[in-house]
Amino acid sequence: MEIKSAIGQQSPLIDDALNLRQHVFINEQGFDPLIEVDEYDDVALHIVAYIDNQPVGVARLIFQENNKAKIGRVAVLKAYRALGVGKQLMEYLINYAQNHHLSELCLSSQLHAKHFYAKLGFQAQGDVYLEEEAEHIWMVLPISS
Repeated sequence: MEIKSAIGQQSPLIDDALNLRQHVFINEQGFDPLIEVDEYDDVALHIVAYIDNQPVGVARLIFQENNKAKIGRVAVLKAYRALGVGKQLMEYLINYAQNHHLSELCLSSQLHAKHFYAKLGFQAQGDVYLEEEAEHIWMVLPISS
């Protein structure tokens, strides 16, 4: 597997990223297509995982104040979910955060994925809430350099 990254929507890999997100979030999970692409896509770090030159997983990192960043739009095609693609995407972002001296990563996890993120060291904070009619929980990972 190869992971490629780029910042903003002008990158050649953005089409792969957006196509993966549409397939998983809109087609499969039924999220509103009008909110899938947003203003953060212009400034986010987008990462795409490829197997045999085919895009199979995606995530983005949005830089925030106080040296923090928010992970979002993490998605893996159904046929590749048991192969560790999601874990490798997350480990890539955690390593990126360490190498760029970020202090904290956070994310809004769908409730069914909470244990996946917890195994990577993320800790749940607060109560479960609805986002796009799906249960979510806020999770945080302090980064040590």
